[in-house]
Amino acid sequence: MDRTAQPDLRDLVDGFRTYARFNGLETELLDCATEYGENALDNTRAFLHRYLAEVPVLPFSALFVVSDETAVAALDALETEGIRVPQELSVIGQGMIDIPGRYRGRLTSVGHPLETIVSRALEIIDTLQKGDFQKETQIKIDPVVFEGATVKPFSEIPVVQH
Repeated sequence: MDRTAQPDLRDLVDGFRTYARFNGLETELLDCATEYGENALDNTRAFLHRYLAEVPVLPFSALFVVSDETAVAALDALETEGIRVPQELSVIGQGMIDIPGRYRGRLTSVGHPLETIVSRALEIIDTLQKGDFQKETQIKIDPVVFEGATVKPFSEIPVVQH
């Protein structure tokens, strides 16, 4: 997590933790202590190597990473440490960006599809050109989950009844 008051990142983490709490899920925040200007990818890899050396058995079954880029760095570190994804640990990124290389199309990610954003923007432009735009209008685009190969399929996850 970037410690330099990035409200977007704090809102994302707070929202995720609130959602998890309301659904009866325990969370643990792993903070790589990345400062503005530092390489978040290198920090993520180094942090996970240190963490996995100290914690031989993971106390969680899924890792939600605040961006797709750092999720790929986490996947690299996990692979190096012998952690099998998704058999032993599910990994979820955020952002839904097109990741080049061996993770292209494989990373499970939460975000807003670019085509939806572009479509809504074009609708706004069309409305503006027609002179129909309401000053107080807000556009809400709900996030979606792209389920790739980095999460265990729901059919393989035991369901715990409350």
